[in-house]
Amino acid sequence: MLALLALAVLAPLLYLPGALVARALRGAPPPDPLERIYQHTALGALIAGWLAFTLGQLGIFSAWLYLLLLAAVCAAAALVHKTRTRYAHTAQGTGWVSGRTAPSLTLPFLLTLGIAFLLVARPFEVVIGVRDAGVYANAGFAMARTGALVQRDALVAQIAADQRSADAALAASAAQAETNFLGVQPRQRNIATRLRAAGFYINHGDLEEGRVTPQGLHLFTAWVGLLTALLGLQGGLLAPALMGLLGVWSVGMLARRLGGPWAGLLAALFLALNAAQVWFSRYSTTETTAQFLTFAGLYFFAALTNDQRPTTNDETPVGGVDGGRSSFVVRHKEFAALLSGLAFGQLALARIDFFLVLAPLALYLLYVAVARRWSRAHTWLAAGLSALLAHAATQFTGLARAYFFDTLFA
Repeated sequence: MLALLALAVLAPLLYLPGALVARALRGAPPPDPLERIYQHTALGALIAGWLAFTLGQLGIFSAWLYLLLLAAVCAAAALVHKTRTRYAHTAQGTGWVSGRTAPSLTLPFLLTLGIAFLLVARPFEVVIGVRDAGVYANAGFAMARTGALVQRDALVAQIAADQRSADAALAASAAQAETNFLGVQPRQRNIATRLRAAGFYINHGDLEEGRVTPQGLHLFTAWVGLLTALLGLQGGLLAPALMGLLGVWSVGMLARRLGGPWAGLLAALFLALNAAQVWFSRYSTTETTAQFLTFAGLYFFAALTNDQRPTTNDETPVGGVDGGRSSFVVRHKEFAALLSGLAFGQLALARIDFFLVLAPLALYLLYVAVARRWSRAHTWLAAGLSALLAHAATQFTGLARAYFFDTLFA
């Protein structure tokens, strides 16, 4: 029942913002209903995860603030779309036409997603704090409760305060408690010189404030916090299932775009039935988040580089030619490029091994620039990627600096 409730709550929360923002940026949606639903949902997920992470990073997250900001985004997107309808794309210039004549197999594909949903609808209730899964789960629960990814622990702060006590016995006891009660790491090579528990860092200088920072990069933690705020503790544990479902969908859509409907259907079906996929979709770690972001990025990249659209100019405004294009009209390839950059860029908010995906992408952009094949679409791809990498840099140097630099050093 909880999984069905989560589906009923999350489906409109992901789809509607994505649909409104997509129409505001791009105009006419793709003609294939499955591609249209996927693109809107994927964009909505990119918005939702980033917004929850940003609010948690600032320490101001709450379900009501999140929903209020999301409503503001939807209202702004609807207003932009309304004011730019005279620049709407012509029906022929959808920009997403693949030229395929085979059956779309939309219903079997949706049934496959239903199978994937049933297999991951009951999460593992793993909340042991000293394991990766427990760190992500507990940190997300704490974010839902306090509004912040970084927590303030009164007990930790009291140990530091007692060390400064005029009572020599109390000060000595507090000094011993710091080394006995808190994990100790050598200052010569660790920014996090103390551990509240394994996986929960106390950076050098943070003991007095009682600041405790969970290990890892925190996009997935924010997803746990978001779902916990909306659906309760057990609902928060559905975060990997949501990411896993989006991952199966993304793999299928990528295969569908590259190889046709049958390739997409079989790719999604085989992945949905894969034991490792089911395991990680029920286990609160970041694997399924990375999977979704990687394959969503590849899908939109394929739409950018493998788009067989007709030669009709799809920027011609309805009712005649506008003397200059509207500043907020985005071509379809540019829209795909922007979303590809955003999806790839969010990997840097989720996994420390993000460079395994982003390094080849950087080499591709370098090649395009050197070969003088750069286009407006590549500018949008680079812009989306750069914006997220800039945000990730604030995480590397602030929120997660101990995890990032200590792990790289090791």
